[in-house]
Amino acid sequence: MRAARLALCLSAVLAGCLIVPPLAAGQPPERGPRVGGVVSGSFGDGGPAPTVGISAGYRFTPRLGVEVDASYMPGLDFGEFDICPPGVFCALPVTAGLTVVGGTQSLHGRAALVSVNGVSEIPVRAHWLRPYVVGGVGVAEVRREQRYDSYPIRFTRTSVGPLLTAGGGVYFLVWRNVGIGVDLRYQHVFEKDQFGRSDMDDNLTVTRFGSSVSYRF
Repeated sequence: MRAARLALCLSAVLAGCLIVPPLAAGQPPERGPRVGGVVSGSFGDGGPAPTVGISAGYRFTPRLGVEVDASYMPGLDFGEFDICPPGVFCALPVTAGLTVVGGTQSLHGRAALVSVNGVSEIPVRAHWLRPYVVGGVGVAEVRREQRYDSYPIRFTRTSVGPLLTAGGGVYFLVWRNVGIGVDLRYQHVFEKDQFGRSDMDDNLTVTRFGSSVSYRF
């Protein structure tokens, strides 16, 4: 939680920098490779969680390019659920000859996401201000751990599914090839049914928002 708040504060500071006249000198290359990193927070399924990411891309024209984006989200918290599914009576075997009826369980997890995206810069008069939109597809691995609150029992489930992402942002040139900015991404992972329960959503949907740093060669 503290890391997510720190990422939001840093993003707000960087966003405020965008209204300050640029200190950059000269124009960045209009084509070529680019690398970058993102420190952010994710919000949605799994609650607020810190997120880190890296990206690499290539701009084919002054306005169009492609990127590969990878991000990691630890500390996801999906909440608490009854051990028994809604409307169902069940018993949980704990040891030989002993069963426990009822109780709650908590669901935690982490996710790793990789996507290939198209990037389009939006033309504006200020060369130091570069807004852009992005969208693409990829793959994600989501790991969920079931923790039974009253008993020392844990189960781990891992799934891999296709990823859909879309968003945009803006970066501010602080030097000829270096930019800082803010980045917003909607990310949805299509997972297989892991639990067979109506009260547990198997598709991970999050919004990633944070600060970015990029360098163009």
